[in-house]
Amino acid sequence: MKNAVIYARYSSERQTEQSIEGQLRVCNEFAEKNGCRIVGTYIDRAISGTTDKREDFQRMIKDSAKRLFEFVIVYKLDRFARNRYDSATNKAVLKKNGVKVLSACEQITDTPEGIILESMLEGYAEYYSAELSQKVRRGLKQSRIKGNFTGGFTLYGYKVIDKKWTVDETQANIIRQIYRDYSGGMRLKGIADKLNAAHIRTGTGKTWTVNILSRLMHNEKLTGVVNADERYTHIVPAIIDKETFDAAVAKLDLNKHRAAVNKAPVPYHLSGKLNCGHCGTLMTGESGTSKTKAVHHYYKCFKKKKDRAACDKKAEQKDGIEKKVVDRTVENLFKQPQVLRAIARKMAEVYNADLKDTAIFDGLLKQKTDNERAIENLLKALEMGIFTPSTKQRLEELEKAKETINCEILVQSIFKASPVSEETVYNYFMSFKGLDYTQPRNRERLIAMFVRKVVVFDGKDEPTIYYNTSDDNADVKENADSETEFGFGALGGR
Repeated sequence: MKNAVIYARYSSERQTEQSIEGQLRVCNEFAEKNGCRIVGTYIDRAISGTTDKREDFQRMIKDSAKRLFEFVIVYKLDRFARNRYDSATNKAVLKKNGVKVLSACEQITDTPEGIILESMLEGYAEYYSAELSQKVRRGLKQSRIKGNFTGGFTLYGYKVIDKKWTVDETQANIIRQIYRDYSGGMRLKGIADKLNAAHIRTGTGKTWTVNILSRLMHNEKLTGVVNADERYTHIVPAIIDKETFDAAVAKLDLNKHRAAVNKAPVPYHLSGKLNCGHCGTLMTGESGTSKTKAVHHYYKCFKKKKDRAACDKKAEQKDGIEKKVVDRTVENLFKQPQVLRAIARKMAEVYNADLKDTAIFDGLLKQKTDNERAIENLLKALEMGIFTPSTKQRLEELEKAKETINCEILVQSIFKASPVSEETVYNYFMSFKGLDYTQPRNRERLIAMFVRKVVVFDGKDEPTIYYNTSDDNADVKENADSETEFGFGALGGR
């Protein structure tokens, strides 16, 4: 019996423990059915899945390095993440630690169909987040038009009264003195020491540091400008005039110790998929600096990386091999509609195989009923003349929660509780055809969705590409006559 842990999450403060209980029940039943021993549970409450900055989620990722469990069981993949990039990154960490993510309600296997299905489900979850985010943005825009505070932290120098930004004159005078000191030649370190010596603290009660001062002095709100979906000048009253602000920012940027531009992490889109044709070992990302100080990125045979004499395969230039794989994939798949049709048919069958469990959907319907009942009771109280300062606020909260619940129900109805057609999946695949593959994000999406393995050899211009395009486990191969047929395992070079 293998060890497993359960990860459960709900995103809205208006959701209840019932959502968590439903997830845990289904996950425990799945574990028992599949011979897994549950050794731990990780739960995040009222935290969005669009970010991986979740306390118990991060604790689970960290604990995976202890090798105490082999599986993470989630109710559905959207509980793990609603962002395919965070999902892929964190799954890679778990995989390195010998841990695999299992969905209790979605039949996802290690077959090519399973790989594509998982990518589809993550894409649908990301669609839901985008849909909900759009509604939230509309609400925030209306609040900004009215000049209201829209939540988040309150910048030092201000306070919020009746949803309006107001200057805190005591803190504002400190900010003005900070700018005077800096324009007068004092360094940020000296200003921080001066403030701390006077026992002046930040808005959160911390001591001042160079970084805190720099972030504050770069904040354009101090000039009365809010940059959000648009540029607003009527929301926040100015503390610093624009000329003083611009001069200080220019000086800060000039004096800032910039990190080397080449320190930024570089995504290797073929990581885990590119294989050395000489020894069969995976090729991993590596960078090097030339005599001209330019940084170059490569894929290098892992065996040769550890022992130069173990393999004679030369390194592959990163951008070059990735471009070849993307160009060939676009050519081989999108010019052969019968191939994508076969995949779409298989995906629709797999996706529709398990749509019976409606625990989350039923939970949302109950939340909707409870929400409507609470709104009705408040309205009755208002009609009877019962009114307190908190009544209006509570009613506004319930109305916002109603919109969120209705949005979730809509998306769950479309993508979770309804079968998907072959045509829908085919159109989803075809949406990859017109993407701009000079953009790294699009290259990553295409490779993640369709490419299973790539094999490269020295002296051979084109790589051999294995795709997630099996139909009854028969792959696609381009033969010497440039014709496509099933059952040969890969698409080779021409």
